[in-house]
Order: sequence, then structure tokens, then C-alpha cells
Amino acid sequence: MWGIGKKKCKIGFLLILWCSLIFEGTAQNWSISGRNAVAIVDGVKIIVKTTSPSFERKAMNINGRNFWSPSSVAGMTCLSTTFNWNNSITFEFRDSITNQFINVKNPVIHVDHVGGIQHKMLFYPFFRSTSYSSLLTLNNGLSWQKISGTSDFILNNGNGVYDSSAGNVVTGVPLSTDIPSADDWNYAASGSLRINGTISRFTLTVPHFRGPKAPRGDRMKFAFTSLDANSTIAIDDSFITDFEKKLEGANINVLLNDIDNEGHVQSVVRKRVNTFQGGVAILSSLGGLIYLPPNGFSGTDFFVYDVCDSEGACDQGRVEIRVNRFFPPDYFPTLFSGKIIVFGEKGNIDFLIAVAENNGKDSRRNFSVEVRVPHSQSFAFTFDSDLLDINGVPVDNSDWAYSFDSGLHKFEYIANGGVFLGGGLSRIGVKAVFNSPINSSRKVPLKVTIKSDSGGQINRDNDNDQDMIEYKN
Repeated sequence: MWGIGKKKCKIGFLLILWCSLIFEGTAQNWSISGRNAVAIVDGVKIIVKTTSPSFERKAMNINGRNFWSPSSVAGMTCLSTTFNWNNSITFEFRDSITNQFINVKNPVIHVDHVGGIQHKMLFYPFFRSTSYSSLLTLNNGLSWQKISGTSDFILNNGNGVYDSSAGNVVTGVPLSTDIPSADDWNYAASGSLRINGTISRFTLTVPHFRGPKAPRGDRMKFAFTSLDANSTIAIDDSFITDFEKKLEGANINVLLNDIDNEGHVQSVVRKRVNTFQGGVAILSSLGGLIYLPPNGFSGTDFFVYDVCDSEGACDQGRVEIRVNRFFPPDYFPTLFSGKIIVFGEKGNIDFLIAVAENNGKDSRRNFSVEVRVPHSQSFAFTFDSDLLDINGVPVDNSDWAYSFDSGLHKFEYIANGGVFLGGGLSRIGVKAVFNSPINSSRKVPLKVTIKSDSGGQINRDNDNDQDMIEYKN
């Protein structure tokens, strides 16, 4: 039974070499255009496509009852087509309003030989998923199981032949199109076979194979029953983040607005997605989203995600992310010297450098924040990453890495993955000794500078600070 709201509709399909579709419960008006036919059943659009000659209306006997079109029985309509070797017929189930795919659950196929030369036929279904990569296929949860009938179904699923009479459940890769000679098959077609799983689009094919047992003039009867409607709906999302800033948070979740009218549990299928602009979206099964925008990008980015419910219905949603244009950070240093006058040969001049961001913007990825102090023979510097305070003021030396290169004492910010937070402040404490030149008295500068492109900054007007060290020796 197919349940939509309070309505119930029994569905059956007949195909190969005659292919008919029967719908009980609600009279149907099939719209036929050549090899395509469409009908609406209680809000569900059923689309049938065939590679055989054009559809036509024929009589068909099912369980001893003759059904005709327009209809000899109230509420009944038949749709038929002649079905030849190598022809295929595709069935799609969609929501009549949104046109989204709707899954049918555990369909049962009833097969019977109804005419022609008494050759048995190979029952060869070839399943394909919809355009949604997340839908179940034979290699991802679907299986076959014989539930009634005296004859055997022989199926080729790409890994060999399986005899359903032995009680096997057939699983594996999607069915192969490489069909052996009919002489190599002990095939039959009578009884009922259930697809264990859900599916919203499938194709049945009659292969063209050679041999004295090849079907000639046979007509087969196929019907599907026990179909349950199931759907899940992904609602599009939109988020905003700053230039080169990672988007994340408790409310950054693509499932929060998605809908499942049956109350089934929804989960995201794909866990990592490349976005249209080259960013990366990392999705948890619960819908949590972390988005990494591309370096240097501002504007609108998007990606598509797959969501499925616990009963196998799937949908796709679009996530649009606006990345604000670049607004650069701005860094400025402030130098605090513990002593600025030295008498005699040497003196302790321990100092503190306070580095602050002025625009409330995080540093750009791949642009480190770097502080520099020029080297001088008069100054002897010592940096201790474990130092906690200097001149009575707390410092953050563990946030910085020290190096000496090209006559410069360099301090690179390494805390927080190297990202200096907007509006942040960090202090560097440096142990220093000033060595006074012999028999001289004067003032020399102790200068600190922010590297010009630190954190992606543009303003350079406030990159420097200095104190004058006065010595008398």
C-alpha cells in the first residue's frame, strides 16, 4: 500500500514483452507523449519512460481480472507498450508539487509467464540511483529475496549468478550488462521477489542474448505492490562570515530547518564538500557545518549537500555563504623600557613590547604577525618563552617564537594557530643589557617595529615605537 495522508492507493506495474501499469483506488488520466507517460496518484507523480515503441493502451489480465483503458472497471486504467529485446523501461516517483524524488519502500515484484512460446525468460533488472548520489543502490544496502512461487529467479549482480530457490539474499554491485549465452542459464520467471530497501528510480531491461532458449514471442506479466511513500525535505540555508574567517558554531547547522513529515531521523550523507569557489565545507552527520573560505575570496560561495532519513528517503539542499569583503587588521606596538638611563659600563634595561590590533579584525591566514627589534652591539637581548612577567607586568612570551635573522631580532605570533584575534593584545618580555661605549655620553634609540604586512595589514603609520636610552660612561 502507498499511503499519502489519509488516502491509500494500490499500485501495480506490468511490463516485458507487454508492459502495463495498473493503479487501483483512484482513477488515473495518463498523459502520454510518445515514449513518455505521466500520471498523478494522490500527490505522487509517476513518470514512465521507455526505449521501446510508443506507449499504447491494451487489455491485461491480472489475477483473473481483465482491465482495459479507458476502463471497463471503475477506477482502473491500463498503460501498455510492446517490449522487445534490449528495450528498457524506467520508473520515477516524484512529489507532484516540488518534483522532488519520493522513495518507495520494500517493493514486491510479481512475475508470471502469460503467453507466447513456452520459453522461460531471464529476469534481469538493472538498478540505477537517482541523480542524488546518496540514494541506495545494490552495493549500498539493497538486496533481493524470493518470498513466494515455485520457480526460481536467477539474477546476475555482477559478482555471479544467485539462485533464489536456495534462500540466498542477493546483494552486490549494480547489475552487469554482460549477459552470457542463454544456454548457460537455468532461468525462470514465476513467483514474487522483494527488494529489501527503498528506491525512487529504477530501470528494467530485457537483454538481447543468443541461443536456442532466447525468448521469442513470450509475454511476461510484472506487478509491484507493497509500496510505502516516504520523503524528506532539505531546505536551503544561508550564512555569513568575514573575509578568510572560518565559519562554525552551534547554530551553524544545515539540518535545523530541514523537514521530515514522517518524523524519521535525518542525517547528512557527505561529510566533506568542495564549494563552488574552491572553499571547503566539513559536515557532521548531525548537520554541523565548518566552512573554510578560499584565501583572498570575498563574495558569495555555495555548495550542495545530501540528506537522507532513517528510512532511506533522500534530498539535496543548497547552502549559500556570503563572505564579507576584506577589511584589514591594523597592528601597533608600544615599548615600555624598565630603565632609560645607564651609568657606567653596563646596565639592565629589560623592556616590554605590547602588541595590539586596532581594527577589530583577525589576522589573515598565511600572514603572520611579526615584531622586529634591530640588532646593535650596544644591546644584548635574551628571550625566554617561559617568562611570565617582566618589570612587574605579566607577559605572554609563550605566544611568540623568537629568531635572529639578517640583523633583526624577530618575534612571530604563534598562539591560536597563528591567528592574532581582532582587538587582541599580547605582551612580549625581553631581558636586555646595555653596554656603554667607553668614555662617552649620549642617547641612542631602542626601536621596535611591526613587519609591514603583518596579519595582512595595510596601514603602516603606527608600526613603530621607540625609547631613548641615555648612557654616561
